[in-house]
Amino acid sequence: MTDREEPSAEQQLTCPSAPAEVGARVLSVRSPEGVAEYLVTDLRVTPDFLEALSAVPNVDGRFRFASSCVGSACAQWQDGRCSVPSKSAEVIAQLPSDADLPRCSIRASCRWFAQEGKTVCLTCPLITRTDGALSPA
Repeated sequence: MTDREEPSAEQQLTCPSAPAEVGARVLSVRSPEGVAEYLVTDLRVTPDFLEALSAVPNVDGRFRFASSCVGSACAQWQDGRCSVPSKSAEVIAQLPSDADLPRCSIRASCRWFAQEGKTVCLTCPLITRTDGALSPA
C-alpha cells in the first residue's frame, strides 16, 4: 500500500483499537516508561489470556488490541468512517513531518491507515482505549 490507499473490496479492514476479546490480536504493550512497543508476532487473545488480563489493572492503558473493523456497529463510526483519526488531527499537526513510522504488523489492513494515510500512524502510539472510549496516552 502507498501513503494512502484503499484496500481491495475483498480485504477486511482491521481496527487498531479493538476491545480485549478472544481472537483479537495483541497489537502493542505499553512499557513502564509509557512507550507503546508494537509486537511483530501474531499473538492472539485466548480465553486463558483474557482471564489473566482480568488481574491486570488498567488493561486498556497497558495493551492495544486489533480486530476486524465493525464499521457502523462501532461507537466511533461517524459519517461513514472511523472518527478516531480526525480526533488526532491536532496532535498530528504538532509532530515533525519527517518522523519515522512505528513498526506495525497490521498497517496493510489498518482502518486508520486506509482512511488517512501514514500521518495517522504517527499518533497511533499515543492512543489508548478507556472503557470503550479513546483517549490520548
